[in-house]
Amino acid sequence: MFATPQIETMKSANFELLRPKWPELAGLGGFAEAYAHSDPIGAIGKLRIFCEQAAKSVHHDLRLPKLYRPNLIDLLDDAAFQSAVPDIVVTKMHTLRIEGNRAVHGNQGDATAALRLLKDAYDLARWLFVTFGDGKVADCPPYVEPPEGGVEAVGRRREKR
Repeated sequence: MFATPQIETMKSANFELLRPKWPELAGLGGFAEAYAHSDPIGAIGKLRIFCEQAAKSVHHDLRLPKLYRPNLIDLLDDAAFQSAVPDIVVTKMHTLRIEGNRAVHGNQGDATAALRLLKDAYDLARWLFVTFGDGKVADCPPYVEPPEGGVEAVGRRREKR
């Protein structure tokens, strides 16, 4: 799971709970938040990557058998994965995959879809945090819709004032 330093350090409104164990996922979440309004297709594409990295992490943490072709659809459709992961989580991951594919390959997506998918990704993040990060549900802040431009843009606007 390699990510550029820029993505790893992108702050987020909702995904910071992942940063200690999964800095690349926190960064991808922050990137998607930052661009949900201005570049929703890019944001949805980042959420698809978020989903794929999360699926790979779950496979690794559960020590599931290595797949011949570990692409996202195969990771999600793997019988061992499906028997170990709650149906609602698998469904949300498939939604992120499908919408991400539409965005990346079909140039389809808008801010409304990006914001809805951010909430699904946050639900996935909470599940990861509690299931594999030894976190507690009480430690998960409530989801907040990200501000336009993301958390870092808000900070820059404050600095300029």
